[in-house]
Amino acid sequence: MRNELDLIYQRLTRTVIGSEEPSFLMMVGLLSDGHMLIQGAPGIGKTTLAETLAGSIDGDFSRVQFTPDLLSSDQGSIDGDFSRVQFTPDLLS
Repeated sequence: MRNELDLIYQRLTRTVIGSEEPSFLMMVGLLSDGHMLIQGAPGIGKTTLAETLAGSIDGDFSRVQFTPDLLSSDQGSIDGDFSRVQFTPDLLS
């Protein structure tokens, strides 16, 4: 398993130069079965890193572009009394 993780890390750091720390943190998120919120200035390779990680593990990639007018209903559906939220992946582009 160590070799596979090393290969993924190397692939990430080769894809985006200077991404050693974000790549390490993405590996931590992957191993802890967690979610990742990647923040940073435009154009630093956030989407490229996420796509590379997904491709490296045969995972799916989708992206949410956060804007000031983004509503939770843009990401899924909520029943009338807000007790249940249903994620709808086909809403993502």
